[in-house]
Amino acid sequence: MKNIKISFCIIVCNGDDFIYECLESIYPHAHSICISEGATENWMNVHGWENPRSKDATIELIKKFKQELDVDNKLQCVIKPNPYKNKLDQCNTYIDIIPPDTDYLWVIDSDELYLDDDVNNMKNILLENNYDYVEVFMDHFFKNINTIAIGGDGWGWNTPIGRIWKYSSGAQWQSHRPMTLITKDGQNINKMNILHANQHNIRCKHYSYMTDKQVKEKMMYYTKTFNIDYINGWYKHVWLKWNINPSYVESKYSTHPSCGGGKTKSYNGIHPNVILKKFGIV
Repeated sequence: MKNIKISFCIIVCNGDDFIYECLESIYPHAHSICISEGATENWMNVHGWENPRSKDATIELIKKFKQELDVDNKLQCVIKPNPYKNKLDQCNTYIDIIPPDTDYLWVIDSDELYLDDDVNNMKNILLENNYDYVEVFMDHFFKNINTIAIGGDGWGWNTPIGRIWKYSSGAQWQSHRPMTLITKDGQNINKMNILHANQHNIRCKHYSYMTDKQVKEKMMYYTKTFNIDYINGWYKHVWLKWNINPSYVESKYSTHPSCGGGKTKSYNGIHPNVILKKFGIV
């Protein structure tokens, strides 16, 4: 059976909460791992940064992983001296280091992980069906690894997100929201042979609302970028008070920072082993 060559692609800034676990989980499945590290111009303006480098341990952890676990030299990281114009620019920066023999790009944030069985199943699905574009559903963990956020009106927690694209040399990202990949001759891969998320039970484990650092930085960015009353008060009214009285908070507010209707529920599923190790469960 042919081995599909997947290049995992990451843009990251201040992602030390889960970047090491993310890299460790995808490494056995990767043909390459291509990272663009650093801040966009807007992020720097919002947070008042003087240079675009991550201010936490992100770069140190990437270097540590490279030195200790990258035995096959799969990982490449772009660290530019200047900020990216925007996230689209940041994505097209890692495109330049994608190996030309790559079959698929699998976009992954530094706090997104997958079960090994799910990645292997997805490889087989891609091989058998020759899909061009794949959407996945996500389990968005909220506050802890036993709770996930659900619901939301419109663009909410249950919305599937594009994560896998067939790759050919010369392809470029056309937009970041939604992520849209265009071939060298102008074909929109998002419009081609699509695997919709509801056809297989393969879900991304998204640990994006787990730490106060993650959420505080995210909400500061949203507040100053969009300046919407609900977003402006979400960190104070929802995030900080949820632990005290979850039922009251969810009856009055939404767990989703940009749309109504978000709730939480208990999660009884499986976590990747690297997450269980991180939280001292194994």
